[in-house]
Amino acid sequence: MNARVMIGVLLAGCGGGSAAPPADAGTRPIFLDVVNTLITAKGTHVVPNDDLYPPANILAPDGPILAVGYGGGHYEALAVPLGQYLLEIGSDFFELDAAHLDAGDVFVGRPPTLIGPGRSLSLELDGLSPWAAGDVLSLASAYAHANMQLALTPTPAPGATSLSSSADMSYTAAIDTNLGDDAWIYQTSLVAGAAPWYARITASAMLPSFNVNHPLTMSLVATQPDRTVTLAADTAAFAAEIGSKPIVQLDFRIAVVPGTADAVHPSPLDPTLVDIDPTGAPAGTFAYANPFPADWTPYVRFDAIYQDGPALAAISTFVALDQATTPIAPLVGVPRSVRVDEISVTPTLSWDAPAFGSPDAYRIEIYRTDRAAPVATFWTRHTSMKLPRVLFPGQGYFAVIGAIVMPHTDRSTILFRESLPLGIAQAATGVFTP
Repeated sequence: MNARVMIGVLLAGCGGGSAAPPADAGTRPIFLDVVNTLITAKGTHVVPNDDLYPPANILAPDGPILAVGYGGGHYEALAVPLGQYLLEIGSDFFELDAAHLDAGDVFVGRPPTLIGPGRSLSLELDGLSPWAAGDVLSLASAYAHANMQLALTPTPAPGATSLSSSADMSYTAAIDTNLGDDAWIYQTSLVAGAAPWYARITASAMLPSFNVNHPLTMSLVATQPDRTVTLAADTAAFAAEIGSKPIVQLDFRIAVVPGTADAVHPSPLDPTLVDIDPTGAPAGTFAYANPFPADWTPYVRFDAIYQDGPALAAISTFVALDQATTPIAPLVGVPRSVRVDEISVTPTLSWDAPAFGSPDAYRIEIYRTDRAAPVATFWTRHTSMKLPRVLFPGQGYFAVIGAIVMPHTDRSTILFRESLPLGIAQAATGVFTP
């Protein structure tokens, strides 16, 4: 969420679309706190957002109610009819009944920017671990939202401990230490003879200065494994939730992210400490090193991505490494029998609760068939929801519904912040056209 945020609250029925209480049933104020946590290379900062624009409004039956800011990131809307309501923040909608809400979030670094076409990076590096088949050189920056495997030209010869190569950087995240970004380069190598196979960091360096316009010339430092962890994954449990639907990708790894386990947003762009063979029934003791800052949080993730009708859906488990128990398994099952009960520009979506796990919330992402990003995202604790008018007639849509387990975050009042452990299990509707 940024400074240009639209917040509106629309009265809504309960999960099944029941009528909102009449305005004369009583009123109350709604309090909204928008205080963000910003994590940068220079430390963690708490930043109140006192510049919500357009202003916050509650769309009540008798007309809009202005939510007025009174400093410190605090906002208040008066005389809101009692009962459940729908809070709109940008393209996110939250079905709620609490009077006090935390709409702050955790932001790492700055908004990402992309490098244009035709840009390459020249590299002159030594200090590599002897190069072997399967080795990868990666460039990462948590604060620029980047973690990219470099396609080297030419590729280092087997056994080489230095390289003189270039890498195409077109359309990758722009890392610039002059803007406060961190920058890391690290080599990942397969561990010889390991079963299951796994790869770990074998050489790395933090770059004191980096900009893609300047050649990168430096020495890496050998990164010796100095710790071990015993892990296993219950791949059969993930597969059982997917059933006969085609699996597109499995991923089992230990990654690391700035922040603490009670306030993180795990991302595919987080640097990987250990990449483990996700097939079969992986189990073993893995030796590795962690060259990243000690106040970053290592965590284990297992993702099973599968095709569910028109959508890619996922079953994912994220758990802080120091809290991980083995085997890693789904924390919640997929929503069952997802369906569109009423096809219109204000459709009703319904589903049955998962076979296991107790969801703290359900996330409904609405996609147009001709766009990759969701047009709107809805959050509810019920198993049915009637959507407000965000769809257009004659356009094809589908919904991806995710059951979410996050036991250390109260989703009835905390809207954006995430914490570990975190479990997500998704299922999709078919395409519908209002």
